[in-house]
Amino acid sequence: MKRSIALCVLVLMGLSCNWEFFAAADRARPVVIEGMTGSYCVNGTLASCGASNSQGSAVLSLAEGDMLGMECMSQRGVGMKCRFPYRLSDGPRLRFRGGTFAGFCNGRLFWLRFCKTEGATRFFSSTNDKDFKTLRSITFDDTLSDSVMHFIKRIASICPNAGLELSSKNTRYEEILALFSPTWIATDAGGGTINALAQHRGLQSLFLEDAGVSDLGRLPAMPNLHELSVGFADTTSTVEGLERYSSVKNLSITHSGLAKTEFVRSFRELRSLVLMSEKPLDIEAVSNCRKLQTLVVSSIVSLDPIKKLHSLTQLGFPPNTTQQQFADIVQSLPRLEIISFTPCREIVDLHPLTGLKNLHTLYASDTLRDYTPLYGSKTLRILTVPDDIFSDSMIVAFNELQSNLPNCKIEPGVCMGSGWLLLLFPGVLASQRAFAYWRRKKSPAVGSLS
Repeated sequence: MKRSIALCVLVLMGLSCNWEFFAAADRARPVVIEGMTGSYCVNGTLASCGASNSQGSAVLSLAEGDMLGMECMSQRGVGMKCRFPYRLSDGPRLRFRGGTFAGFCNGRLFWLRFCKTEGATRFFSSTNDKDFKTLRSITFDDTLSDSVMHFIKRIASICPNAGLELSSKNTRYEEILALFSPTWIATDAGGGTINALAQHRGLQSLFLEDAGVSDLGRLPAMPNLHELSVGFADTTSTVEGLERYSSVKNLSITHSGLAKTEFVRSFRELRSLVLMSEKPLDIEAVSNCRKLQTLVVSSIVSLDPIKKLHSLTQLGFPPNTTQQQFADIVQSLPRLEIISFTPCREIVDLHPLTGLKNLHTLYASDTLRDYTPLYGSKTLRILTVPDDIFSDSMIVAFNELQSNLPNCKIEPGVCMGSGWLLLLFPGVLASQRAFAYWRRKKSPAVGSLS
């Protein structure tokens, strides 16, 4: 009965595809994104879908609370960089429009960028309090005028729990933090960041960039923290202070000198783990994370520990994975739902995937050409393929693929905005800064709202 009602809701919303409705709050489902062309990432590094097509649409696997990051252009050519948490109530289709200082999702304001432009001031002056009730994410430029601060104080009184993204170089850093009680903060560890965060012990998510090896030890206790993402600026081989946050469920570490993962042993409640390093990682300690559902790692010493993680549903294969290792791991993990092997050139045979009964999302490498093992799949909903298959010369091949996967959304291969490309080194730290933490390249706003 519930399933029938859910399907009816989808029909009424005008869905043109026959996708299953994933009702469970902790399960990913396909979500169509419209109105923007560009790069998307989920939870910094997880399950990105690549460049949207010329019609400005893309499709992602999203679950309740996933952090969707966007670096996109609207259909009028106006750029927007932001992130915000996805909610099931947003539905299976997100229609975006926006500009350089405001973004709308399904007609509701969800993101603001406070900057020093006349256009932004005019926009804020023309809005009323109820327009901000749906606001989830606020980005701040480093330099803000007194007139803009007036609007910031107004917003803080309306939606004090909105997520904040700002740099320690912001001249009003401490003043802004004091105005809000955000659910999440994305910032860097420069200046007085560590001291300023002391007043926000109730944070649920923290995205910290350019951290020193001892910065985590100086952070205040945050009993509600369930998501921690840290990019370390140090090249030493140790990480200190992480054990203080062993209750977090989502952990992402980028550290160029990291080689061992012993610190993970204390994280018994982990559901998602992302580990990025320029060195091969020894992940034996990860096999103790029995509740782990999502794993993304860079080049590792041995893939054997992954076979012990029987609760995994989402896996990003490291680039050095061989065809045989791919087959062995897939056979050991029958619950996999989302798989990426975008940087894996040796994986060319998809027959091992035929044993996965729940696979609904596959991000394949751009060298893969044989998709016949997937034909007839009743569960696959998202598939990325090389860009050239969309060309006029490949139209017959594309039509054959689509006809054999009628319920699957076929997308161009993974783009540079994809967090999975963080698996490619040595540019991992640069990519992490550019896409995972979405640190803004400060530039004057152009254009107006689309």
